[in-house]
Amino acid sequence: MFAGSDDELRQTENTQPCLYLADLAAAYALRDSGLQPEAVAGFSLGEIPALAFAGAYDGMTGFRLCLRARAAQAWRGPGKTSTPPWRPLSSCRTRRSSALRRL
Repeated sequence: MFAGSDDELRQTENTQPCLYLADLAAAYALRDSGLQPEAVAGFSLGEIPALAFAGAYDGMTGFRLCLRARAAQAWRGPGKTSTPPWRPLSSCRTRRSSALRRL
């Protein structure tokens, strides 16, 4: 449970981890009630719990991704965006497994 004030909860860096947990909990509750999806999808932050629910990674890894996004938001500052340095696709493929282990 979030123990902060309403104003603190409205801040993106606090809202996103809460939304992640609520999305994932809702998906598990629906599955446990007998509804089995054929596919899952999400947009923006919703992609993270969708992938966790689909089994791409465990729930804690998804939560860590939300926290990393939260840290990136703090680094950029309000109303700003950042673009990661682009690497050739072949470079991304070879580094993908080591990057996931660092999470």
